[in-house]
Amino acid sequence: MVTLNLTLVIEVGLFLIFLWGTARFILRPVLRTLDERDAVIEQDHAQAAVDMEEANTLERQYAHELLDIRQRADEAYRDARHETLKGHAVAVAKAIEWADQAVAEARDKAMHLVAGQRSALEKAVPEVADLIAERLRSVGPTP
Repeated sequence: MVTLNLTLVIEVGLFLIFLWGTARFILRPVLRTLDERDAVIEQDHAQAAVDMEEANTLERQYAHELLDIRQRADEAYRDARHETLKGHAVAVAKAIEWADQAVAEARDKAMHLVAGQRSALEKAVPEVADLIAERLRSVGPTP
């Protein structure tokens, strides 16, 4: 059994003073620091959620703008290709026209030369025929 005496009362009193000092000078600052830390963590979580939403919004904007840019690039490519093909067709048509004109000029020159040679040949035919007949007479018939 426990008897109440002065020593026990002093020990209980010192223990209560120790508990009060520990609560006042150690536990309160530690708990205040933990509460502040929890508040900062909650603020950081809230800010992270806001930042994540903003990042998702920016990512959607980026994807939309990238798609728009790709569509405009494809359209510009198709337009450039169309213009190039049209220019190529025009160049081919001009080249064909030039070639036809060159062929016509060459044909006219050739016809003119043939006509000139034909008249010279027509003039030379009696002489050639006389030369052939003379040669045949000089050689005689072949057995």
